[in-house]
Amino acid sequence: MKKFFVLILLQCFLGYTIYGQKLSELYKKDVINLIPNVGFGKNTNWDTLFNKATQEPGKRKNLIVAPDGSIFVSQSNRHEIWKFDSNGNFVKRIGKKGSKLNEFPYTPTIEGIFNNQYIYTNDVQGRMKFFDFDGRFIKMLKLDYMPLNTVPLKDNKIAVLGFVVGNNSRYIVAIKDFNTGTEKIILSEPSYTAEKSIKINYPEGGMFGFIAPYSETAPGIGVNSKDNLILALRKTGTVEEYTPDGTKINSFKLNIEPLKITQDDINKSYENGLKLVETISENLNRTPKGKELSKEEKDRIINQARSQMEKLKDPAMYPDHLPYFSTMIIDSEGNLLFFEYTKVDQPATNHFKAFSYDMKGKYLGASSFKSENIDLSFNPDRFIFFKGMVYTIAKVQTKGAEKWQIIKMEPK
Repeated sequence: MKKFFVLILLQCFLGYTIYGQKLSELYKKDVINLIPNVGFGKNTNWDTLFNKATQEPGKRKNLIVAPDGSIFVSQSNRHEIWKFDSNGNFVKRIGKKGSKLNEFPYTPTIEGIFNNQYIYTNDVQGRMKFFDFDGRFIKMLKLDYMPLNTVPLKDNKIAVLGFVVGNNSRYIVAIKDFNTGTEKIILSEPSYTAEKSIKINYPEGGMFGFIAPYSETAPGIGVNSKDNLILALRKTGTVEEYTPDGTKINSFKLNIEPLKITQDDINKSYENGLKLVETISENLNRTPKGKELSKEEKDRIINQARSQMEKLKDPAMYPDHLPYFSTMIIDSEGNLLFFEYTKVDQPATNHFKAFSYDMKGKYLGASSFKSENIDLSFNPDRFIFFKGMVYTIAKVQTKGAEKWQIIKMEPK
């Protein structure tokens, strides 16, 4: 009995030393340093894989980590999924461009680990394809709308944040059954109103448009350590927890004070709109040969653009305040991180504050993540917690050079 008790203590000690301090305790610090694992991926030629593949070699990639530590990466300029082992060494490519079930007609996005045994992908046409960890095709589900994000739940369910296109375009959050393909809608809300949109019509039916700053706020979704759905509303700061059958079991309000929209913000938005008109004018003079526009057509488009930009001076085009958060990330302990939403004129920086909460809504602290010589991006598709560690795809600067690669880091 004593030997068994000593063994339990040893296992607990080893688990603590391997994974370090609890993340919930780290969030009490103002700054959390992310220390890279120096030997991770040392046998992988990152220049060949990432840096010569696209002009944006890291920004357009997604990353997931399997239960055994294997890593799967998708990138939007290739019809492939790349597999790496738990040490960051390249293993194989999965899929290629094509119309077969084990191929990708559109570039896939790697989404998650389903039932601890499959990886799955999405594309813009709503094809969800499932593969085992060796890349063998298992099954395809089809969505009737554009998937923006999905998270795997327990009980053979997947939560989907989707965008429904049309005159009544809206965001929906649905829970889809893997076995039957049936769905339960738990949220449906308009994506924006026509009054708050800028639309510029081109000849032959073309159109350019955008929404007034801060007016479009899609909800955030994630999965917690109990494999339940977390739904966070950027407009109201409300966080809700749902079981895989769509039953709401918990909710709380973020104690974050969102920034107000000021007259100065409105003025800067209008100035940016006028600069956009100049860009549109320049682009009209660069149309391909054979598709040139007449002077009258160009003048009509520019006048229309200037008229539309005048709407940006109206305070009614904007909400009262910024969204409560920009990004939600759930760590490997199930804590929720809400990264602050900053104004468009704020200088680019990766030192965003993350407000952390446990699953019951208890506030843990506000911290920023930093790592020397690494350009961090707090995107839930590229900033992944796994067993207390952080995995990311980021740009590393060394000796005056920079390159993209997968990095494994320990929070301290």
